[in-house]
Amino acid sequence: MGLVVLLLGIAVSCSTQPTADSLSGAYHKLAETLGNATINLEKHHKAANLLSKGDKEVIPVLIAHLGDQRIFNPNYREISETSDADRTVPTRPMTVGEKCETLLYVVIYGDIRIPQEARVADWSKWWEANKVRTLSEMREEAKRLRK
Repeated sequence: MGLVVLLLGIAVSCSTQPTADSLSGAYHKLAETLGNATINLEKHHKAANLLSKGDKEVIPVLIAHLGDQRIFNPNYREISETSDADRTVPTRPMTVGEKCETLLYVVIYGDIRIPQEARVADWSKWWEANKVRTLSEMREEAKRLRK
């Protein structure tokens, strides 16, 4: 609940007339922050953390940013699934779109480590089929997929 109040505060402070879309607008502002080259990486991560705690309204915002090619993290280090002692691969840039997909899995599934069969190929189609469900229902299905 505190996150919703914070986001509504951000939305209200950004406009003189809060609308029904204030929460969605606040989520969009946070998503825009993910690739803002004028702020530091720590603030990118803070915005991502706030988005990861979002409610159902954050889902279409994250989907809208999947094609965003701006850089979220210029030195992203992906953890490898191999048994090598190092277990990491070299760093590479991570785009805002890639981060948004990761955040979708966190919001819906509670984790980025999900079974291959739970991966979503087309988020727009997934949203059309699932937007009538509550976030709790989505999370319950995610738990079943993990078993």
